[in-house]
Amino acid sequence: MKHLVLSVALLLVLQNISAQSLQNGGGEYRIPKSKCITAEQHAIIEQQLKSSMIALQQKGILPQTFSPQVELFDFPLKQAPGYNYNSFYGISNYFDLNPAFPNQITDYNCGARSYDTNDGYNHQGIDYFLWPFDNLMMNREQVQIVAAQAGTILFKSNGNSDQNCAFCSGCNRNAVYIVHSDGSVACVVRAHEE
Repeated sequence: MKHLVLSVALLLVLQNISAQSLQNGGGEYRIPKSKCITAEQHAIIEQQLKSSMIALQQKGILPQTFSPQVELFDFPLKQAPGYNYNSFYGISNYFDLNPAFPNQITDYNCGARSYDTNDGYNHQGIDYFLWPFDNLMMNREQVQIVAAQAGTILFKSNGNSDQNCAFCSGCNRNAVYIVHSDGSVACVVRAHEE
């Protein structure tokens, strides 16, 4: 009799959890949408990138003008040798292709998986995260960030906690900025030096 009561109680709990998951979109985990850096930090980074671009152009490392041909990017993540998860990443946000704001969002699939802010910022990237064991996978270096396209390191910030940024708006972060032959700049956040 104890087992029957316990089974019924467990079934009711699971049914309640299942109903809540379906009600909230099938149990999808939704990462809070917040800007990772403040407007002031963004302005500082933009100035650092501009200064670095000028310095590299003066040294002849970067061209004075960039190719108008748009670069196509490869996938920027791969599993490290010895690991073979069925899935190792997720995407929380895409580019916001709608220049209007606020709350005027259009992602690549005419959906709203992106964000903008009241002050006119439209999200301009694809946000990948490790899944399903993010911290474990990061600590064990099970996923590698690879160059999506050839380029030149324009600027990097390092020495901050690798845990900054995910849920810490305004924290200093580790990041590498790479400029490509078309002048586009890619940013990899949470990168750490070896």
